[in-house]
Amino acid sequence: MINLPTYISVRSLNLVLPIVQSIQTNESKLIDINAKKVTFIDPVGMCLLASLCGELKKSNRELKLHCLNTNLESYLSRMDLLSQCGHNYNEKHDRLDRSDSLLEVKCISEQSDVDSFSRRMSRSIVGKAPNFDENSSPDPMTGKKPHEQLESNLIYLFNELLENALTHGKKYGYRECKVHIASQYYPKNDRLKIGIVDNGCGFYKTLEKHQQAPNSDFEAIKLALKPYTSCNRGHGSK
Repeated sequence: MINLPTYISVRSLNLVLPIVQSIQTNESKLIDINAKKVTFIDPVGMCLLASLCGELKKSNRELKLHCLNTNLESYLSRMDLLSQCGHNYNEKHDRLDRSDSLLEVKCISEQSDVDSFSRRMSRSIVGKAPNFDENSSPDPMTGKKPHEQLESNLIYLFNELLENALTHGKKYGYRECKVHIASQYYPKNDRLKIGIVDNGCGFYKTLEKHQQAPNSDFEAIKLALKPYTSCNRGHGSK
């Protein structure tokens, strides 16, 4: 049985990623996972697990979570993670509309769905923005209220991010490339976290012909974050 750590989040990826890799290479049809220690999973962790479960399904394998905390189990069901991992759970209460504070784990595989999910992701962020006010006055220059302008900018950002993940993945032969997204507002510390995980080709593949060709995935990520870097322009600079 494989044991999960206490935290499955962006801050514990050094512990989580080796476990994910061990699960990926496990050839058993049913992979038993001990989740007894798990107390917190953020949107990145949820998307990572959802993506992993999707990959396993391709080869008729699945995870079975054991000893999951009752409260966490209810929450992960609310976030649609359990259903994507094939874990049955009957919700005891009707869901409230919380589109202004969270986006359940969603899987995007078609480019035609990118815009609608970009809008939902943006709404979950703008809904908790400090200047969010449906009744505020529009800016005389743009005709948009402050939160509308913020939402418009975020929609553009997410459209570009999700579109690129699908486009480049399929361009390099990953025909079944998918992107998992989720977001959650945490009122206790007034923070909103988002998770975006795709199973495409990765930066290393797209930048392998760059003039500063990276030697590893880590180097590829650092290169991708530099200004003017692009895999669409041979050398990737001005």
